[in-house]
Amino acid sequence: MAAIEGLSNGTGYSFTVQAHNSVGYSSAATSPTVTPSAALPTIPAPASASPGYASAGATWRHPSTGAADVDFYVVQAYEPGVGYLGEVVSTCPCATTIAVPGLTNGKAYILGVYAHNAAGFSAPALTTVVTPSSSRPSAPRNVVAQAAVRGADVSWQAPTFSGGSSISSYIVRPYDAETGYLGDAKAKTITCPCGTTAVRVDGLPPGRTFVFAVLATTANGMGPPGLSGAAGLANVPPAPANLVAMPGDGAAVVAWEPSAPNGSPVSGYTLTASPEGATTMVAGDVTAAVFENLTNGTAYTFTAVATNAVGRVPALTD
Repeated sequence: MAAIEGLSNGTGYSFTVQAHNSVGYSSAATSPTVTPSAALPTIPAPASASPGYASAGATWRHPSTGAADVDFYVVQAYEPGVGYLGEVVSTCPCATTIAVPGLTNGKAYILGVYAHNAAGFSAPALTTVVTPSSSRPSAPRNVVAQAAVRGADVSWQAPTFSGGSSISSYIVRPYDAETGYLGDAKAKTITCPCGTTAVRVDGLPPGRTFVFAVLATTANGMGPPGLSGAAGLANVPPAPANLVAMPGDGAAVVAWEPSAPNGSPVSGYTLTASPEGATTMVAGDVTAAVFENLTNGTAYTFTAVATNAVGRVPALTD
């Protein structure tokens, strides 16, 4: 017995066999004509369906045998009690999902997925009942805003109800407590599939209070907003209070009361002597500094500026 490969399905072949020994060849024996043919692919199961807006998405697995020969898939829609409604064809043999449009919201459907090769169609893999929906998603849950420098970190959880259609995006909108919505230029959009339900909304004016609205969007439209609590953004610290200067021999000691952090810790103070412009910088937890190498008999004024992550305030002068 011998296997001969590389033949064309659908073409008739006959084969001859001769025996050979040291004397020579025997006469030939000829076989009856045979026609190679491909085996039908097995069922592309399991298949499942997800609802959309006036549509449904079909998903399946490649056949367990015959997958290498599949040249396309067909997905047919059936309405129970009515029958066959139509079909869509996935021309890519590597595909395992496709959208079935033209369905009616609120009606139940079953989808059948067929694999095709040169031999014909497989038996169908049937989905469970799927019902397209026109409902919009509910509001995202547990929206939390954590104030940051000139922005906020906003997080949320997905809506409990998607309206029967996958969420395609979220939009996060900042609302100033006094002036209202800042406009789409300041909003953030997150395109799904969404592995993350958090975003930094930046570029906001410091010292303002914001509420953030998160809205989910599907093929059915945009749902209502989920709202965060109020988040007050950090601002520059106020000027140091009660700045005093105490003279010495060619020197002066300058002291002040610490500035309030105003939402962001004071990182440092910058002090300047005038005239001459001598400058010294100290850490945010220091409230006194010494200026040396001053000129005896010259009147000096001193300014102090507080700085945090947002910026610095106008100087306080003594």
